[in-house]
Amino acid sequence: MVSLKGYGQGAPEGFLLLGFYRMDDQDRVLKVISELLEYPDEDFLRRLPDMEARVALLPGEVKNRLADFMTGIKSQDPIRVQETYTSAFYVNPRTTLNMAYHLWGDSERRAQALAGLEAMYREAGYERSSGELPDFLPLVLEFLSISPQARGIELAWQCVGGIERVIAQLEERAPEYAALLTFLAGILSDQVRGGIDRGDHVPEERGHSTGLNRAGACVKKGGCDGPCL
Repeated sequence: MVSLKGYGQGAPEGFLLLGFYRMDDQDRVLKVISELLEYPDEDFLRRLPDMEARVALLPGEVKNRLADFMTGIKSQDPIRVQETYTSAFYVNPRTTLNMAYHLWGDSERRAQALAGLEAMYREAGYERSSGELPDFLPLVLEFLSISPQARGIELAWQCVGGIERVIAQLEERAPEYAALLTFLAGILSDQVRGGIDRGDHVPEERGHSTGLNRAGACVKKGGCDGPCL
């Protein structure tokens, strides 16, 4: 399960992410979508009822779209759902959920972006303790849901801007995930555009180090399942 733990503060009252929801709804939307984009293992399936309960509290169109996605997941054999997810996000780099790849490929500029995201998480009071890279979309979305005014947040919005490139490649292979990402891209379009406009350079590495851990500060529950990069 991808999850942020630490001492970072949530969004200040009145900060708008989606523009047309209350602040608490905005946080919930990003948080739930971050969870829905995780690998659908047994833990994910056990948490679906809790996600459904939280989605039921959201405004009408958001509730309907996310509920439809979850209904589709539950209607399929779990093995089939896992195969779809693997085929969608792990097989083809053009549909990876490591979002900085879609902007900069395997380049030095992406390496700087990963370092910048890592520094941003740590500065806000969070630290990864999983094998996922800092630009993994569920991580970025969850961070945006709890620390939307963190220093350097424009870089996170730049990475989210890679969603459109993923959607086009997913429509035939995994239409349910393509629909979820299309919905996400639509509700975040203004913020993504603003992040790109404000962040046309990748920040230099700020105190980046690997494998750091401290009490109550990690980005994934359950500890490391791979090298902490």
